[in-house]
Amino acid sequence: MTRQLWDIKRQITALKAREDILAGDLQRLNSGQNIYTLPIQNPDIPEERLQEQEEQIAALRAELNREIAARRAAEAAANEERARRVHAEGVLDDTRREYSTPFVVPALMEAFFKLAQLSSDGILDTELDYGAHSNALRR
Repeated sequence: MTRQLWDIKRQITALKAREDILAGDLQRLNSGQNIYTLPIQNPDIPEERLQEQEEQIAALRAELNREIAARRAAEAAANEERARRVHAEGVLDDTRREYSTPFVVPALMEAFFKLAQLSSDGILDTELDYGAHSNALRR
């Protein structure tokens, strides 16, 4: 597919160069017509071949758009995972600091972890409830 894309781009570039040369020739001849309103005709390439190439270009553009969307989704997932990793590393660092110079007894530390989890869950529940509430208001 990539090779076909490059072949088509090469053909388009060659045709564009030929168009520029012909446009320059027409301007030098002072034909008086707007060269960009003239119908595009190339006796070397049959009409059905041009149509086929345009369809291939459209298909490649659609595939490119799908690939771009997939890449953006993967980047978003990677960013989300990166944020989770940073959070987990922070918790681990806090735990290591607490372990090296204990200030809180282990049972109290477990209570802090549960409290942190409950507050995180509460925030998520609130966001979900808000989303459901805003969807209900839209109806």
